Amino acid sequence: MGVVLYAFAVVRYLALYRTRGSSLLLAFAVAFALLAEAMVAVAVSRNWQLSWWEWHVLMLVAFALIAVGAHREWHEERFGALYLEKGESEVTVLFADLEGFTAFSERHGPDEVTQMLNTYFEAAIPAVERHGGKVDRLIGDAVMATFENADDHPEQAARAALPLQESAGAVAAANPDWPRFRVGLNTGAASAGVLGSLAGGRTYSVVGDTVNLASRIEGLAPVGGVAIGTVTAARLQGRSSSRSAT
Repeated sequence: MGVVLYAFAVVRYLALYRTRGSSLLLAFAVAFALLAEAMVAVAVSRNWQLSWWEWHVLMLVAFALIAVGAHREWHEERFGALYLEKGESEVTVLFADLEGFTAFSERHGPDEVTQMLNTYFEAAIPAVERHGGKVDRLIGDAVMATFENADDHPEQAARAALPLQESAGAVAAANPDWPRFRVGLNTGAASAGVLGSLAGGRTYSVVGDTVNLASRIEGLAPVGGVAIGTVTAARLQGRSSSRSAT
């Protein structure tokens, strides 16, 4: 049974290696093959002492291969080739930006600005995550989140945007001189992958015109409100019509 599981792992890691080209994935595939061979050697060998040494040598080689592969890819975002999807896919991007942030920063000290940002982020981020979104990055006073793992990701994003503004509105009501969020949504194709330099500073993110347009749509939203791109609006209307028909 153990050999079968090792063989299955080899097949899966080789499949991932063919699509992602990571040396770490290849190292895992070879390591599992060596572990399977070691298990077979122990099972069929008539010389217990020889099989004992073979088992441990093969295990040592297997783990050494993984260590070398990990060392070569230490710069990747949490060894993202093991689990992060890459390539183009359809996403809905949510951009939330604080209107009046620059003026607020000019009137207040760094500690006050930091406190204001963290208070807003603590209100906004849970609203995104509760509805299936992932915070892609924080850009100064802006939150960029993506929704992509379901057929109804435009609806998920819309459902996140409204409670985000409600939570942010409660924060603003308690702090009248603080800036307010504007939110924009846009749906379309984007490319996902690890960005940055091999020397460091690498991170997993999505890029493309869909992301850029989401940022521009956010700029059209009223303060405390949500603006929706045409593709997102059409998808939401289509789902609404489908529900009405049923």
